[in-house]
Amino acid sequence: MDAGAEILDALRADGIATSVDATSTRGPVPGALVLPADPWVEPMKILQRNMQLVTWSVIAVSGRADPGAALSALADLIEAVYWALLRRLAGWSTPAVAAPQTRTVYGADYLCAELRTSRAISIGG
Repeated sequence: MDAGAEILDALRADGIATSVDATSTRGPVPGALVLPADPWVEPMKILQRNMQLVTWSVIAVSGRADPGAALSALADLIEAVYWALLRRLAGWSTPAVAAPQTRTVYGADYLCAELRTSRAISIGG
């Protein structure tokens, strides 16, 4: 199973609506947008083994950019996404959570927060 599908499965298993298409004008709100992070793949060595560090972003998309109710809803969504990733993704890093910000997603401004998680993958050698 590829890494993106593994993350999607983890979120969906906990009942979190997901999307992988940032260019669409429609998507689940509230929900999670799963995208490769930047950088997506980084070479590394662990104990003389060639590895790749693969990092993914999960954008928690809450309500419209309204500081009141949207922030509370975003906090609840972040908690759900965080625990879904932590519980269901063996071998992945503990998700790092960025500060909330307004982002244009699905053609409109929403209050969002990015969660990032990584894992090392052996590439031989």
